[in-house]
Amino acid sequence: VCESMEEKRPKREKVVVVPRSAADEQRFKIERMMAEPERPVVIPEPRKPRAPRPPPEFNFDVMGSSAGAGSGEFHIYRGIRRREQNRLKWIDTQAAQAHPDGRDLP
Repeated sequence: VCESMEEKRPKREKVVVVPRSAADEQRFKIERMMAEPERPVVIPEPRKPRAPRPPPEFNFDVMGSSAGAGSGEFHIYRGIRRREQNRLKWIDTQAAQAHPDGRDLP
């Protein structure tokens, strides 16, 4: 039964074309899309911005970037500072989107 099914099914030859540049890759995608103009094109929704994690309540034994800190403490301090800067930047971005004219509402 399986052999007769395979004989009835038409065989498609796959032509493998390797794009040589980004322009070739884009051209192949457009050609494939335009080969079936009735087929709907799916356009994904843009990603929603993700809120950063809230800052930790306590950071124990972090001396900072000053003298007296060991080699490991500096990297801990740098990571905490980077996360805090990213969080403040995100807060500023959200405030700018909420009030595009630049003034704060009471």
